[in-house]
Amino acid sequence: MEATMKEVFALYELLLSEGLRKHWVHCVSKACYETKWMDDNGVSHGTPRGYTWSSLAMASRNWLRSIFLQNAEELQCNYMLFYILRSPRMTIVIFFARMEQLNSYLTFLPCDKDCPSISTVATERMNVRSNEYKLAGIVLNCFPKRYEDQYYLNSGTVPEQLDLLRNKMTQIERVLDSAQKRALTVANSKDKEKAASSKKRASNEQSGKTNKKLKLTARQQRHCELCAKYGGTERTHNTGDCRK
Repeated sequence: MEATMKEVFALYELLLSEGLRKHWVHCVSKACYETKWMDDNGVSHGTPRGYTWSSLAMASRNWLRSIFLQNAEELQCNYMLFYILRSPRMTIVIFFARMEQLNSYLTFLPCDKDCPSISTVATERMNVRSNEYKLAGIVLNCFPKRYEDQYYLNSGTVPEQLDLLRNKMTQIERVLDSAQKRALTVANSKDKEKAASSKKRASNEQSGKTNKKLKLTARQQRHCELCAKYGGTERTHNTGDCRK
């Protein structure tokens, strides 16, 4: 059994780069050969653990503490609760899978319980996965408020299962998208009608200006040769219309 466990420890070491192996070797030595140590229940022991599964878990936990922050698990929980917003460019199925993946990371991250200087027997270990009920509430909180309001309007209860929540949010997205498309279509039609009305009004105004200009041009072309020769208003009529 001990030979098999040594191979397991060696396999972990092979997966690490040279810069990280030093920390791993130190954590393995402390977990396997330390004579005085205390378990999570506060019980002191005077014999080394040796190469066992519990010592492997302790070594990997101490190694993670040397890489991550001391309260990495608490920071991850706060990130999931308050800082994640579902992007409309990400599909609902992929977003749910991503949130479940982030939830699975919690068991591997260090927490305050792993720090002997600040933890006590009463300190609760926080690096555990959120149950499906809690995770469903976290995921629902990541959607825009109109999605959340529509969910409570249809269901009226707090979500309990991720599969049901995923299906309902997919249906809500389809309804909201169709409503948004209809509103956009109505707005575009109104804009087109307004543009056509403006174009028609501009055309009528241009036509009126053209007719006025033509009348003015025709009036300016009037000339009476008799009035010009014998005196009179030669610009108000033509020679054929003169009464002299």
